[in-house]
Amino acid sequence: LKLVSPHGIKQFTSDSDEQFDLSGMVFHRGMILVVADKEWNRHIYRVEDKGDTFTCSPFITLCPDSDIDFEGIDHGEGKFYITEENRSDVYEVKNNSCKMMKLEIPWNKSGINRSDWGNRGLEGVAMDTGNNVLFLAKEREPRNIFRIDLKSMEITEPFREQLALMAGNDITDL
Repeated sequence: LKLVSPHGIKQFTSDSDEQFDLSGMVFHRGMILVVADKEWNRHIYRVEDKGDTFTCSPFITLCPDSDIDFEGIDHGEGKFYITEENRSDVYEVKNNSCKMMKLEIPWNKSGINRSDWGNRGLEGVAMDTGNNVLFLAKEREPRNIFRIDLKSMEITEPFREQLALMAGNDITDL
């Protein structure tokens, strides 16, 4: 696991044989918080930069109701927003709570079929707190950025044409 910090790029090594795959990162209240995409990673972790080293420790324990593949994380309006790639779901997690509330995004109503996305689903998330909007990145096949108005739950695809013209560019880190 690599981390870019004010002190440079760092490489994490695990204390155990379990692999820790950093998937998403958010800077929140002066802390670097991350999620990882192994099914046993059921936490939002806090990364603390110690200059030459850093530590990674559970910050919030999460209580998913099934196996998860966390990919993206952001924070806004007192909640964390976390994407799950394999089912392409988005969860809200209130500060200091393990409960994960799945957002009921009307994909079918908007004519968006997620059934064959699998491990090519939602990778990144960014919260526009001023407008109460989520941006969700679908990495590939086809890549897209969805705009979800959290008040109306309207889905739009404002960058579809531009993204179709891009070749080989990674859009997952919103």
